[in-house]
Amino acid sequence: MIIKERDATKNRIAYLENYEAPGMDSIQRQGLIQAAARLRADCTKGNACRQIDSYFAESKDWLVIHDLRLQHAQQIIQINHLLISSELKFYIVDSRYLKNGLKLNENGQCWVQSGSHSKPTASPLNKLNRDIRILRDIIKKAKELPRFLGISPTISVEGYILTNPALKSHKPPSSVLDSSAVIASDMLFASVWEKRQSWIRSKVISVDADSLYNLSQALLSLHIPAVSTKLMDVNLRHYKHPEDQKQDTSHCAHCGEPVTGYAREECFRHIGIFRGLFLCVVCQAAAQNQG
Repeated sequence: MIIKERDATKNRIAYLENYEAPGMDSIQRQGLIQAAARLRADCTKGNACRQIDSYFAESKDWLVIHDLRLQHAQQIIQINHLLISSELKFYIVDSRYLKNGLKLNENGQCWVQSGSHSKPTASPLNKLNRDIRILRDIIKKAKELPRFLGISPTISVEGYILTNPALKSHKPPSSVLDSSAVIASDMLFASVWEKRQSWIRSKVISVDADSLYNLSQALLSLHIPAVSTKLMDVNLRHYKHPEDQKQDTSHCAHCGEPVTGYAREECFRHIGIFRGLFLCVVCQAAAQNQG
């Protein structure tokens, strides 16, 4: 289940770039353009979200949160994707190198590879380890952490850095540097699923859907968007992208958020209720309640 989409949706960016209001001065207009530019530069890209969704969005055993920015003890972390299993396994997924390969040496130095070209970059392993540590601390302090018989279950936080399967990544031996978190993107599902199956064989307790949802909402309450909350909360229900001349089946007709394959199928099954529109799961529920 998708709990949060990325903030930088096509409709939100277009709204900020094209918004006009009576009395708006050049400073206000420039502020909106800069906000749109920050969203355009967001490192959580749509193709990465779609790939993650194709594996996990329709499973009742997983919650998916895209584009999560959290602050803890004066530190801010940005997580491209967060996967939460019903056994309270948390997986941070870094998709910044989805189109590239990575080369790491024995000292942890890293280069991004694109075809025959490469350029140095800050170690994604260092960032991932830092994000894991901070997220673990945040989760432990969450008020909505489920408890069993008064005892909190074991929390596990791990992470992966996705690379392009078509470009070979170069890593030193594991005895020199643990770079097992760097994997080809097409190995994510298998890696996470195998660990989950192994855990299930040794544990029997899983979290009920309501408790898992409450925990995800507790995390979302800490989310700090890249632009002001006022701009993030703008009502896009009736806003259409200027370039959209035909029905967009990949985005919700009401709120503009991306629509999963499962949600589109539900719209086909209940075409009378949704009046032929493609709606996200949130707007589907609202439409059914109103009906």
